[in-house]
Amino acid sequence: MEVSIDLSDALQAAINASGHAASANPLPADFDSNLPFTRVTTLEGGTRTDRVIDARTALIETWAEHMDEAVAECNVIVGVLCDLEGKTVGGVPCYRVEVYSLPAEDFDPYHRDLQMASATVRVTTRVMHI
Repeated sequence: MEVSIDLSDALQAAINASGHAASANPLPADFDSNLPFTRVTTLEGGTRTDRVIDARTALIETWAEHMDEAVAECNVIVGVLCDLEGKTVGGVPCYRVEVYSLPAEDFDPYHRDLQMASATVRVTTRVMHI
């Protein structure tokens, strides 16, 4: 049986392995003690292009004390994710990483005292055989 990997978990693991702080949902309660911090959320509507290829979109949200830091760190994170192309992510080959929206200033109504930047990437991987 072929199943999709948990892309959010796989991407946050890759971000953490590169030396940056990140998590998938849910956002840890104490994330603001480890700024800059990035959350990865896989958006609904991913496509299974065939029996063995999966393409999904991920929202990248990065918080920092200052907006320029949030945007800069989000840029670095997008670069880390783009470097996954041709490598293994979540135990499967990563074929392609496309930047859908570049890092830009954003707003988080739940954390008004912090600055946030966001971006989106589309990641194409092989599905996992179980």
